[in-house]
Amino acid sequence: MHKTLIIEAAANTADTLNWLQLVSAVIVGVAAIAVPAYFAARDRNAKRMEAKRRARSFALAHFHELEMLRDYLMMNAVRNAPGEAVSDHSAIDAALTGARECKIPLIDLHLLDEGSEPIQQAFAAIARAQSYQLRRTSLGQQGNDIDAMDTMQSQRLRDAYDLLRKGIDQMEALLK
Repeated sequence: MHKTLIIEAAANTADTLNWLQLVSAVIVGVAAIAVPAYFAARDRNAKRMEAKRRARSFALAHFHELEMLRDYLMMNAVRNAPGEAVSDHSAIDAALTGARECKIPLIDLHLLDEGSEPIQQAFAAIARAQSYQLRRTSLGQQGNDIDAMDTMQSQRLRDAYDLLRKGIDQMEALLK
C-alpha cells in the first residue's frame, strides 16, 4: 500500500508539472506574439506621425505656389466653356505660363502622402497640355484639327484646375 501512495504522489506531481509546462508554453507563445505586435504598432504609429509632419511641412512650404497655379488655371476654366471651341487662347497661355513659373519640386509631391494624388494628376494633365502646346504648330501643318485639339487642351487644363482645387482642399485640412 505504501508503494501505491508513492506512485500516486509521483503521478500527481507529474500531472502538475505537465500542467505548469502547458500553461507556461501558452504564456510564452502569447508573449512571443504580443510583444512584437506591440512594437510593430508603435513603429507604424511613429511612421504615420512622421509622414504627417513631412506632409505638413511640404504643404506649408508650397501652399502659396499651388494657390497661384490654381488661379492661373481658373482663368482658363472661366473663360473657355467646356465642350465648346476655345474662345480665349490667352487664358490657355496664362495657365501654361503659371505652370512654367510654378517652382514646386514635382519629385517631392509624394511627401503629401494621400493628399498627393490629385495634385500629381493635375500636374500630369498640365504636362499633357504643355506637350500639345509645344507640338501645336507641327500638328497644324500635318493637317490635324487644331480647333478640336485646342478644345482638348483647354479641357485638360480645366481638369487640372479641378484636381488642384481638390488637392488644395486636402492640404488645408492637413494644415488645420
